[in-house]
Amino acid sequence: MASLKNKIKKFSKGDFRTVHPEIVLPVTNLEMTIGEGESCQGSFILKNRKEGDIRGLVYSSSFRIHLEEQGFEGNPVELRFTYDGSGLAPGHVEQGKFTIVCNGGEFEVNFTAIIEKPSVETSCGRVQNIRDFKRLAMENFIEAHRLFRSRDFYDVIKYEEPRIKALYDNIRKWSLGEQAMEEFLVGIKQKECIFLTMGRNQRTFRNLKEATREIIHFTKNTWGFMPVKVHVSGDFIQIGRDNFTTDDFVGNLFDFSYIIHPEKAHAGNNYGQIVFESPYESLTYEVMLANHKDHAENRRVADKTIASIIKDFLACNAEGKDLTAWADATREKLKGLDIYSEDGDVYPLFDAHLNLLCKEPDKASGILDDYNYSRFSVNKDSVISSYYLYLTALLRKSGSQVNKAIEELNKAYMKEPTSWELVCMLIDIDPEYKNYSKKLQVLERHCSNGANQVILYWQAYRCFLEKPTCLKKLSAFEVQILNFAQKHGVLTKEIALYMANLASQQRTYDKNLDVVMQKVYRIFPDPQILTAICTHLIRGNRTTPECFKWYALAVKEDLKIAQLFEYYMMTVDDKYLDRQFPKSVLLYFRHGNTLEYKKSSGVVCKSD
Repeated sequence: MASLKNKIKKFSKGDFRTVHPEIVLPVTNLEMTIGEGESCQGSFILKNRKEGDIRGLVYSSSFRIHLEEQGFEGNPVELRFTYDGSGLAPGHVEQGKFTIVCNGGEFEVNFTAIIEKPSVETSCGRVQNIRDFKRLAMENFIEAHRLFRSRDFYDVIKYEEPRIKALYDNIRKWSLGEQAMEEFLVGIKQKECIFLTMGRNQRTFRNLKEATREIIHFTKNTWGFMPVKVHVSGDFIQIGRDNFTTDDFVGNLFDFSYIIHPEKAHAGNNYGQIVFESPYESLTYEVMLANHKDHAENRRVADKTIASIIKDFLACNAEGKDLTAWADATREKLKGLDIYSEDGDVYPLFDAHLNLLCKEPDKASGILDDYNYSRFSVNKDSVISSYYLYLTALLRKSGSQVNKAIEELNKAYMKEPTSWELVCMLIDIDPEYKNYSKKLQVLERHCSNGANQVILYWQAYRCFLEKPTCLKKLSAFEVQILNFAQKHGVLTKEIALYMANLASQQRTYDKNLDVVMQKVYRIFPDPQILTAICTHLIRGNRTTPECFKWYALAVKEDLKIAQLFEYYMMTVDDKYLDRQFPKSVLLYFRHGNTLEYKKSSGVVCKSD
């Protein structure tokens, strides 16, 4: 009414002008996605930027568009419509337009209607076809199985190949369990069958004293669901469960545990099996438990073999040979250790270590990746588990794994501070032992406590090799290490001269040092070493006949050593007094001496 009064006032004043609306269309293109056989409701808006209502009519180019009202008036105006998609197949696309005729002019709004396949809403988005369903199964197997069991799954496969629908119909008659969905996906080639791989397929135990827990490491090749039944033969084998599924895997890994009971085994060799049956394969794990009384002898032979391997390694280092041939020969020797329960477990670790020494890290990495480390942490075998961590640290060189290995080795060493194996591994990787003095200090402590393993000596001698100035004294420990080095042919001339220099400064006589220096001189016949030998003998007042050859050699070499000529004459055998003495000796004693009468007269007579 107010609008009509305003118009009457305008006309009474003689103003017959008409104000046209200024139309604004916020949206000029509409897109509709419509499910098969469904309808879609939508709308669009007209606005007038000026005052006044918009009046007019709207038409559609498509008979599938049903307008709620064809005429309209107001500001703003919302025009509602419904698109009828019944009878249209998925993939159908219709493009059309709305034509608007109003007091502000004529306008068009375009639309596009797309008919899509039926779908099911899931946590992973819409599932419209088999590919979408596979993606859902990979991300959420439980939800995928729930959809597989429901009638809504027919909407997913409605437009798939007839064979897929036929297979699903048959499976619904048989079973709708998780294995049924697995078989369906395999049958339509959306995934491969699940196969399992065991870390090893056999295990040997010898002379067990108590029940021992062991773990079989499984790896699966792909995602999906599969049940596995477990059967065991052998009264001495106890399994914790008689079945498992791929749901029990963590990632692609699963550990199956069993226990060996030696009290249930008879004397001699006991054989058993653990059989794992899946819908696609059967895997057999062989177990042998040997009850023999010669374990101590076997252990002695194993230790002897390891010592022989280390000596061969030192020989290769001394001769500068390539380690490949040594590594191959070592593997043959180590294979013989597989008959011993403890050392047989270590064989893969030895193999990885050999590859690291031969600078083949990829091979070592493969062995360590496949190695079943977890069983050692279960059985608390600190040396073997530490050996695995040590090799991992050598391979990685830096990072969180190395830090973790160092931490675990330190914990193990604190529990077993007398273990020479643990200390040799620890000083190799722990940055705390980069200080050579600290490294030598801990090695010396172990040697003082009775440890005499070749590896300990090698670790200590490596300190001298890498930094010869570390050799600052000649205590029993250093003499022991230098004796080891000359014995195995790894002593260098530089270190030999360091030893000679220190020996010359010794104030007391050391029989062991004397023996080592004499052996070293035969390797490196250097005047400095000979001087050190004679000086050491003289300070020890050594006048036995065995010392004469060293004094005589020093006289022959014309070495300047205090009291050399006196000790030369004191050690010379009386039966040689009638022979000609070296000229330097005669000249030295020409103007007097304190020798005993017989030797003094012999020298004087020769000098006259």
